[in-house]
Amino acid sequence: MKFDGRFTIFGTPYKIFPLSTLPKRSLLFFNYRINDIKKLLNFIAKTTFKIIVLFRFNREQNRINSSSYQKKSPDINLIVFVSDRPRAREAKLAFALRNTGNRVVLLYNTIPNYDLKDYFDTTHQYKYSWQALLKAQKLNPLIFHVFTLWYYETVYLFVKYKPGKIIVDTNDTIVGTASADFIDESIWLHESVKMEKYVLENAHGICCRDLQVQNANRTGNYQRVKNTIYFPEYLWQKKVLDTNSYPTPKKEPHIVLIGHFGNKAMGDEKEAGYLDIIRILTGQGIHFHIYPHWFYNNKVYFRDGVETIFSEYFEMETSNPYFHIHATVPMEEVVQEISQYDFGIHVLRSVLFDEPYERYTTEAMKICTSARISDYLEAGLPVIGTIGSYMYRLLLRYNAIVGITKTNIIDFKPLLLEKLNGNLQADMSVVQAKYLLLRHVPRLLNFYNRTQANS
Repeated sequence: MKFDGRFTIFGTPYKIFPLSTLPKRSLLFFNYRINDIKKLLNFIAKTTFKIIVLFRFNREQNRINSSSYQKKSPDINLIVFVSDRPRAREAKLAFALRNTGNRVVLLYNTIPNYDLKDYFDTTHQYKYSWQALLKAQKLNPLIFHVFTLWYYETVYLFVKYKPGKIIVDTNDTIVGTASADFIDESIWLHESVKMEKYVLENAHGICCRDLQVQNANRTGNYQRVKNTIYFPEYLWQKKVLDTNSYPTPKKEPHIVLIGHFGNKAMGDEKEAGYLDIIRILTGQGIHFHIYPHWFYNNKVYFRDGVETIFSEYFEMETSNPYFHIHATVPMEEVVQEISQYDFGIHVLRSVLFDEPYERYTTEAMKICTSARISDYLEAGLPVIGTIGSYMYRLLLRYNAIVGITKTNIIDFKPLLLEKLNGNLQADMSVVQAKYLLLRHVPRLLNFYNRTQANS
């Protein structure tokens, strides 16, 4: 068999190839050119350190598994979260768990835009995934709740070496969501698929925020983990709506978008961008506000910052009085900040205009959701979304969504005014009460206990 340069060490994929051909986001790599000797030495140092750490981990595991070792019962009031990049979901769940008398420890890599001590009893930062594994071995919680994005190394190590009972919480799956061409074009994504399969087949339990895991199981023909829980993005608390927030009649509706949105710099403007949508809506006298995600200001991931990444949006703002780009705000301030507007929005451009997908599958558009939806609802804002999507079906039963299509977007303002001048406060109060986080956290605790007892 011809060697294609790919190999794996302790679960981490590597590839040898010329540096000039590397994409911006690949996994660790090296080559043998003299001017890259520093990278080679760094690779050797990291690999050596990883071998030492995993040797220590396995030695301790063997001691624990020996017949002479008296294993302690897990601390039933201790939950350990593991997250490379903590987001609002981790903070919310920790808040709810602590509110019910539990202690929550966080192992993390990247510092988020909120103060960790406000949500976690103890925190430990790790630089590499295998460091997190070693730190976890010193803890004996009821559950390790491991959160993952598309980079699966950390959760892969936890599921493979099992320092305790492992629950996996996926933000987005790769299989079933990313297109086959997109996966093949990306070296790190191609390798992450292998880790995703192992994780979704071997975790003690899966915590699903939408239908992506089920779709991945079906698409990838995975051996499904039966121990799962559906736990979407819930609300911190029920916000008391101001009855004067929506005067009648209202002539110029205000739409707000928070979080990630497509752009040319990231390569997803065609599928997830808003430039065309903004032009059409603002042309009708509808205000459109944007609050970019905080992580675009994180120099670890984005050296150029918001202004460069979204340059085409800032250029549009200079000539469009109905379009407004705001500075990012801390997580705790988002709901209060956006409550001054009328509607939240979550639309994928390619879905709205019925255009071919390049990065994502058609099915993914129907089963995905977004964390921003819970912020919109908590702020008392009905959501604008594409008809037929998972989010649309979910919120339609509460009359908390306005469907948008490539046909009605041309004359969308009357639909928004009709919604604003209807029974909005009553509709939003119902959905807020239904999705209150503290109302649902007992289900999560039951899931933890069931996983500890049966897996």
